[in-house]
Amino acid sequence: MFIPILVLGVLSNLIIENYIKDAIIANNESLLRQAKDNVELIFNELDAISLYFITNPTINQNMNRVLRAPVLESGDITLFDTVRDFIDAPANARPYIDSIYMYIPNDYDRYYNSNNGIDYLRTSHDVSWHRSIMMHGHEMMWAESRTVRAYSFEPSKKVITLYRKLTQAQNSGVLILNISTDYIEKQLEHLKVLPEQQIFIMDQNNQLMTSQAQLADYTSHEFVDIGLNKQSVFTIQSAAGPSLVSKLKSDKYGWSFVTVTSQKSLYKVPNFLKKLTSFLLIACFIAGTLLTYFLTRNNYRNVKSILNIIHSAKYGTELSTVEEKPYHVYNYIIQNVLRTFVEHNYLTVQLSERKYRHEVLELKALQAQINPHFLFNTLQTIYWKVISLTGKPNEANVMLEHLSDILKYALDVPMQLIRLEEELQYTRSYIEILKYRYSDKFKVIWDLEENLLDYRVNKLILQPLVENALYHGIKNKKEQGLIKIKIRAKGQQLRIAVIDNGIGITPGRLKQIRDRLQYSPVNADDDQPHIGLYNTYKRIKIQFGAASQFMIKSKAGFGTKIEITLPLIDQETVGHFSK
Repeated sequence: MFIPILVLGVLSNLIIENYIKDAIIANNESLLRQAKDNVELIFNELDAISLYFITNPTINQNMNRVLRAPVLESGDITLFDTVRDFIDAPANARPYIDSIYMYIPNDYDRYYNSNNGIDYLRTSHDVSWHRSIMMHGHEMMWAESRTVRAYSFEPSKKVITLYRKLTQAQNSGVLILNISTDYIEKQLEHLKVLPEQQIFIMDQNNQLMTSQAQLADYTSHEFVDIGLNKQSVFTIQSAAGPSLVSKLKSDKYGWSFVTVTSQKSLYKVPNFLKKLTSFLLIACFIAGTLLTYFLTRNNYRNVKSILNIIHSAKYGTELSTVEEKPYHVYNYIIQNVLRTFVEHNYLTVQLSERKYRHEVLELKALQAQINPHFLFNTLQTIYWKVISLTGKPNEANVMLEHLSDILKYALDVPMQLIRLEEELQYTRSYIEILKYRYSDKFKVIWDLEENLLDYRVNKLILQPLVENALYHGIKNKKEQGLIKIKIRAKGQQLRIAVIDNGIGITPGRLKQIRDRLQYSPVNADDDQPHIGLYNTYKRIKIQFGAASQFMIKSKAGFGTKIEITLPLIDQETVGHFSK
């Protein structure tokens, strides 16, 4: 009951969330494109006015004379009225146009205002546009958000002002179009799909050009982050919670059209589905708990009866009376347990003791088998080395010292687990002896972690692997060979690998070796090759069982890798594995 509801609830929630997110992203893209087209269409009014002046140089010159002349003549007034009618026509016909200014640098601080006609900077309450012209002297067109007030007794209002120079000359005239922010916000409000969805415009400096009451949840820093983000769709965190943001850039003005949708309102249906799923899961848990209690109470009693019978049979106490119920499953189990346990308990104990003794004897025999084998090879090496000397026993003495250390190590306490550092010292002594015989035939590379030296391993575990790499891999190779001894810890395992670049092993021979490792008896013929590998394999299996691994990989002509995996055994746990 619990799992299907959980899976269904989670999958349904994920599917609905993804569907809603994809749908709102597509809708936001369409919404922003429509908002961008509508706003750019509004500001195209300024292009029409500026085109009028650009295509009529005579009117442009006369307007220059009107704004710069100390006294207006009658002909100038007539021309001014014509130009004024053209400028005022869109201002009066378009509800979103607050006012239109025209400014040409002059000695009288005179400019044209569609609301007042000829106006002066020194008496006007709106002069911030003039500072903007001074700051953007080299730009042909720009926009900004401003607060204006026509008269001192009127409240301030926000406008978006678009500036457009008539020519590229330094003292060129500038057309200023003031668009009512309230009108644009109303247009954006009509485009909203969700009640808590917000649409606003940011300029090229990541400053807010429109404002709504709901935007108080976002700080100026968050607006900057929105403006600097290069992605078209992303998520932000605010005081109102996580929100989905969609952005569309206006190449013409450099503005960003942004919509912010609260995920709380966006995912109302998935959130309801989560609550419903949680309620059903709790209900299923309660119902399942009660059902389990009543169904398992009788089963518990029957299992307890079985355990009591086993306990009585094991310790020889009086068995309780068992009522026979031919068609009762637990009664059938109890009768079979009684018969099987009583009949085989004694034989099982005997077999366990015999198996344990056999494993102990086998471990001793295997470890003792390595020592004579290695001693024979070492003495043979010393023999050939002494023949090659000319009365100077220095090298032979060193070899004998190494041999003495090896024999003492191999014969001392054969069953105990020893520190990895001791095993490495023994292996290095063995390698030094081999180097006297084979000179520059091989080179050994050590790759181990120093923090592993205190962990415990089987005695004489590395020497057979090195011997195998030299005698079966590198000895028959013409070039100098490499033997790499790599020791690493991974999780709770110690991995010991001996890798050589010798002649390798053919696939058929490799299969024979692996089969012999798995199926050969302990008392196999000692004259067979790779006897050291077999003994090492048997010893770690007897010592650690399934907690150990022995792996051989090889490719003819490339080399061989033998890797042993043992449990990580420290001073605290060595007693358990030495039993």
